[in-house]
Formats: sequence, structure tokens, C-alpha cells
Amino acid sequence: MAHSIEAPDCPLRNVVDAVQTLVNTINSENPHIMITQFVEVPRRFDMSVFGIAFVYLNWQIEEKVDLILQGSTPEETLQALLERNIAERATHNGDNGSINVIRMTRMIEMAKILLQHIRINEGSDSIIEPLRTAYDQVFGPYHGTIVKKTVYALMELFPTKSNFINIILNDNENLAQELIGNYIAASEVVINYIHDVFMSKEEGAQLLRQI
Repeated sequence: MAHSIEAPDCPLRNVVDAVQTLVNTINSENPHIMITQFVEVPRRFDMSVFGIAFVYLNWQIEEKVDLILQGSTPEETLQALLERNIAERATHNGDNGSINVIRMTRMIEMAKILLQHIRINEGSDSIIEPLRTAYDQVFGPYHGTIVKKTVYALMELFPTKSNFINIILNDNENLAQELIGNYIAASEVVINYIHDVFMSKEEGAQLLRQI
């Protein structure tokens, strides 16, 4: 099991701790993730640490988190939210909670793939190729040409790979391998769990294929 690592104001650790909380729930006797637990993960993705150009991404994340919370009830689980959206025939509403859960889960997955490629590709200090690989694999199949061009242009504004790692680790390079490994392992558990929740319902499986 991944464990919390002490480091002052470490952006990646903040995310890892939130993801690990979900893993602990999944591995508990009551393995049902609450909506309020889930949204804590995207809330900890602070894109503004990479510069003013990325503040807009924070707004988008916050907007989707708000839509998830507005579309759910207190103490509702991911499974219950999906079932209610299906019963209310709301799964085709682009702003419904279940759709935005998928979008936020894909963000978690893109970060996982990015960190996997950063860890294994040590030859270059450019982060563009790992970013593009992660985006193309996770979001690319669902985005049109204009959106893709916009995303690719935004990638050019990212810092170098070494600066990216320093930012997310708050200049504590000693934490790199352990924290990155913890995120990859924990996020994989969460991604698989949420995938299984949606695949348990035909309408949920359709959402995974369409969004």
C-alpha cells in the first residue's frame, strides 16, 4: 500500500493523498466511493502552478466539479449517481454528474500516463512528447480537430520536464520516484474501479464509449 510522504506544500503529494483516500475506500468493507470523496482529487490538480496561461484549466476543472456536486445529492456514491442519472434519462445531458465524473477520471488517467512516460523516458528534457502521448491516448479519440490543435498549442507553454518535476514536487527531487510511483499505482486502482462502475450498466458503458 502506498503511504503518505512528508513534504512541505508538495502539489503531487496533495493529489496522491486524495487518490490514496479513494483506494482505502475501495479496499475497505464498504467499497463505495462517495461523490464528495471523488471530487477532492480533481480539486487538488492546481494547474496554475505552471503559469498564468493555465489558470483557465483550473476554472474548467472547478466548473466540472461544481456540476458534479450540483447534480448529486448529499452522501451519494458514484454508483448511485450513475443509476439515478440513468433512471432520470439524464445521461445524454452534457452537464450531468456522471458525464463529468468520466471527464475528471480521464484527467486522472492522463496524469498517470504522463508520469509513466516521464519516468521511463529519461533521455530528453522536453515534456511535449509524454504530454502528447497521454492526451492522444485518453482525450484525443473524443476531441475534434479544433480542440486538438488548441491543446497541442497549450502544450508548448509547459515547462521542461525537469522544471515540471521540480514544480510538482516543490523542488524535492528525493521524492520523485516514490511519489510518482505512488500516484501511478493508486490512480490505476481508482480508474479501474470507476470503469467497472460504469461498465456495470449498459448506459454507463455507452457513456464511456462516447465521451
